[in-house]
Amino acid sequence: MKKIIKKIPYKGKAQCAYPGDPQNGLISPLKFLYDPGDFLSIQCREGFVVHTPSNGGIPERPKCLPDGNWSAKVPECKSYEEV
Repeated sequence: MKKIIKKIPYKGKAQCAYPGDPQNGLISPLKFLYDPGDFLSIQCREGFVVHTPSNGGIPERPKCLPDGNWSAKVPECKSYEEV
């Protein structure tokens, strides 16, 4: 007789995975999983600055969305010489 295994759908809230640090920078808070509503802060290493969009605006802080995706990519850290 063969056993039938039913998979029960996961009903918990979605979470966002750690997106990785930008090159020449760090994100905080540092977690494996982020809850919806969590924001990331980006800190660049000495000699680097958070890249500002071409329109001159402030880069968007990525936010964990209820569907488990990030609202934006992690901003880049660029050398002062590049900006």
